[in-house]
Amino acid sequence: MFGQESHDLSLTVVPPADSDASAPILSGAGGGIFFWWQLGAVKYLQERHDLTRWQMRGASAGGLVACIAACNVDPEKAYEAAHRISEENKLFERPLGLAGVWGNLVRQWLNEVLPDNAAELCRGRLKVVVTRVPSFQLTYIDDFATKEELIDACMASAHIPFFLDWRATAKYRGDRYIDGSLTDFINSNNSHLIHCDGEALILDYFQDEELQYQRFDFVKLRNPEEIQGMIRAGYGYAARLDEAGVLFDLAVW
Repeated sequence: MFGQESHDLSLTVVPPADSDASAPILSGAGGGIFFWWQLGAVKYLQERHDLTRWQMRGASAGGLVACIAACNVDPEKAYEAAHRISEENKLFERPLGLAGVWGNLVRQWLNEVLPDNAAELCRGRLKVVVTRVPSFQLTYIDDFATKEELIDACMASAHIPFFLDWRATAKYRGDRYIDGSLTDFINSNNSHLIHCDGEALILDYFQDEELQYQRFDFVKLRNPEEIQGMIRAGYGYAARLDEAGVLFDLAVW
């Protein structure tokens, strides 16, 4: 979810494929720049739970964080790489901020931080949500032959039309897609591909009552101090869930 407004939008949804019913599920909701809040939550989970036994789902920024979690990428290294790439591309000096360049920078970052065997690590565990064009059918991509295909799938899930790279759509194996959380943003509710019949632990910054933000803050460029603050906030959110027993209920021991 990105905001509190409520709207109706008709769309076709492909039901989730069957997965390991014994494994807990971590779902990342759409979030744009609040990816860093989600990453903070993943950092907490990595420190205290064996995420190699979890199934991962995600849409848009949540798809990126689900991929990071599935590959057990160190959140600190992920942040350091993103900060360096931003500095090298003088991102904070651009009048338009993230507009038009975000896509290429995210692709470069994923290629750097994901391990060479990322596709193998994600195959059978990760499903990223995409919106098929022109049908606006919401579905999963979960078949990745190579690391490059995995990155293509993640970029398709996160493709905000025109904003990422001035293109209307992203391509994966010849088909065209846009952001997998677009309808969630419009409807102010995560799709059932994220909810997974109520079985998933959903990382959605909208559920953190301690965060302060406005509806379109998810595409706002943030400075390094603000990003670090988001990571700490996500970490704290996961810690509170743990203290409340939510993670204990989901964990496989």
